[in-house]
Amino acid sequence: MFAGRYTLYSIPERDGGVLIINRQTGQAGSTYAAARDIGRVRLTARPLATPMEQFTIATPQQGSAGERGLQWDHTKLVVPVRAR
Repeated sequence: MFAGRYTLYSIPERDGGVLIINRQTGQAGSTYAAARDIGRVRLTARPLATPMEQFTIATPQQGSAGERGLQWDHTKLVVPVRAR
């Protein structure tokens, strides 16, 4: 992916869901142009030990690999990532 601005959408499902990375920015969240999608990745649901009161995008890094996660309430939705 290239440096720039993107919008993240998520489609939650019981087992995790889908994270969508989209080139369209500046919308109020009420419009979605699928033709502007860069990609979609599957998310895996994991329980959080402590509930998260505020929606958080977590990006911990462990060397060249790690996972990115969307956290809220009792659930963390994660996708593994690896730097090239």
